[in-house]
Amino acid sequence: MLKDTGHTIKLYEGWVYPEYHEVLKEWAKLLWTQRLDFRDNKETWKHEICREYARSATKDIAVATIGLSSFSHFEEKTFKARPDWRCQAVAGTRALMFYNMLKVQEKTGRTPVMVKTDALYYMSNESDPAKAIPLLDKVDSLGGYKNDGWSLEVDQEVLSVLTSEDGENTHLQKLNALVEERRHASK
Repeated sequence: MLKDTGHTIKLYEGWVYPEYHEVLKEWAKLLWTQRLDFRDNKETWKHEICREYARSATKDIAVATIGLSSFSHFEEKTFKARPDWRCQAVAGTRALMFYNMLKVQEKTGRTPVMVKTDALYYMSNESDPAKAIPLLDKVDSLGGYKNDGWSLEVDQEVLSVLTSEDGENTHLQKLNALVEERRHASK
């Protein structure tokens, strides 16, 4: 991907493995399928709040399991200590996000104004996020994006948040608060 974007790469040392095993692939597919089932199968999972809690917990299981693999304070040696798995999961996710940003830029000419963890923030004259960047709306795909319907008109208040010296987390907290405040004011 770096070569595709015009970067020059110089390798000084590396390890090459002639084979690989997608150890977590089936597990990730199983969790994703279950998560979709909690959302869509209202016949089996009748109670809406329980269904949403179970769906959220399924995501937490995936995130916590990958996080646990980098834990280094096990009392004994164990197969669970796999910081390399976490590193690969994080690096793969970053690469996929970068690829998606490039794809959007290539097709729409837009680049995000902010990136936070697994969220991309774009500016557009279109008030409907699904219409502004339709390429990212892949809610049912593993590794896809969901449109939270998060839209905020850029006025002086928003500009002052975006151009302030505050850190990224503070920017997001303030923008999220503005979204909520304006949603309540419009009701």
